[in-house]
Amino acid sequence: MRTALLALAILLAGCPTDGDDDDATLPDDDDTPDFGDDDDDVADDDDSSGDDDDVTGDDDDATAGALTLDEVLAVLSTSADDAELDTLIRDVGWGAGWPMQDGDRWLFATRWEGSQALSVVGDINGWDPATHPATRSATFSHWYAVIDANTFAVPAAGAKYKWTDTATWSAGFEATAYFWDSEGRFGYVAPPSDAAWAEQFPDLVTDALPLPRSLRLLFPPGFQPGMASAASSRTLLMHDGQNLFDPDAFGGGWQMDQLLAADPAMSDVVLVGVDNTADRLDVYSHVADDIFENGTAYGGRADDYLDLIDNVALPFVRERYGLVADGANLMVAGSSMGGLVSLYMAREWDGTLGCVGALSPSLFFGAIDADGTEALVNLWPTDPGHGQVPIFLYSGGSEFPGCVDHDSDGVVELSGDQDNYCVTTQFRDMLADGGYVFESDLWHWHVYGAQHVEPAWRAQVPRMLTSCAASGWSAP
Repeated sequence: MRTALLALAILLAGCPTDGDDDDATLPDDDDTPDFGDDDDDVADDDDSSGDDDDVTGDDDDATAGALTLDEVLAVLSTSADDAELDTLIRDVGWGAGWPMQDGDRWLFATRWEGSQALSVVGDINGWDPATHPATRSATFSHWYAVIDANTFAVPAAGAKYKWTDTATWSAGFEATAYFWDSEGRFGYVAPPSDAAWAEQFPDLVTDALPLPRSLRLLFPPGFQPGMASAASSRTLLMHDGQNLFDPDAFGGGWQMDQLLAADPAMSDVVLVGVDNTADRLDVYSHVADDIFENGTAYGGRADDYLDLIDNVALPFVRERYGLVADGANLMVAGSSMGGLVSLYMAREWDGTLGCVGALSPSLFFGAIDADGTEALVNLWPTDPGHGQVPIFLYSGGSEFPGCVDHDSDGVVELSGDQDNYCVTTQFRDMLADGGYVFESDLWHWHVYGAQHVEPAWRAQVPRMLTSCAASGWSAP
């Protein structure tokens, strides 16, 4: 076991753990950075016993998405309750979206503290703070403005906007459609028709997982939500959502917006990202394991996470956007712990996914302090055996100083490879022995010495997507 602990120390030393829940072969669960994500500015996790079917976890205002603009405006203009307005803004985001539209009227609202005046600025008014000043609510923390579309300098579709007190210019956390330019993040009044854009929904929770996380989507240019054409788009679901296309993400993130845009063959793909939270180690593993051998076990809650995806996140995007997001249309991918839970999804949802991509997967989980019987490499041969989901595997590192099962638990030790090379190749060989066929339903790529970091995984995305497309990940 001393060998395993040494290997873990090497892995942690080789990967930054300061501000990176997404990174490591073994990220530090005590470090819960903000990732530059202000979703939780209005997070309300007091309702941990909410209805699983209510994606915002708020049973008290389940009809907020159906409120009219005038009804929302009435609450904004009269309420002095911070929590009530925080909840209202969040729930409208999950419903109508921000800003709200009713004919020619557009309602903007945000939370902004410490200023005496605030304005909506953007393409719609030449970025002039004097044109559309906002009204401060009785909470002194919330602001709103109703703007007549007839005064817009440009059409709403593709128009950028921010809030400003003239000293600071910032995209509101509440903007449903958003993206980045050279000046940072901005909101869209309405999504563009000729460019990619993102949408974000904060405070995704269930009874079992009350920590709020965001659901994020990245749409290709020309995507039309709710139209028949949306059903012909493929869906790519990935974990660690805050690292997928945010330019400020750790290590530069995955830059999925650039990677998808660079390949015409991926021009139909809608990316769905589910953020991680402080429970990442627990929910990305199906088996509990005292990986640091300090008396604290992590993991064993992957079924709760799969439930959140299967019963909340995916039904939401299907209904809201008209995506199929099922069967051969749906691909799942992730790295490190995200790679582990992706493979677990392939096992649990056998026959209902088009492909799974696992980059540097943490397949050692369940074989450090635990006895290895529930490690995936030991579970897979009997269930599902030769499964129906094609699998793409990648790792960097190397076999130095050797891939050996020192403790006879059926899982090769981590060695000094720094990127799960040994256990990934063991998993690959197990799949091949079980009937998987290379370049048909099994793909593997290795880059000698590559580290356990985002740039290494980012470099493998084009190969992963192309391989999965060749294996049957396809539009209806």
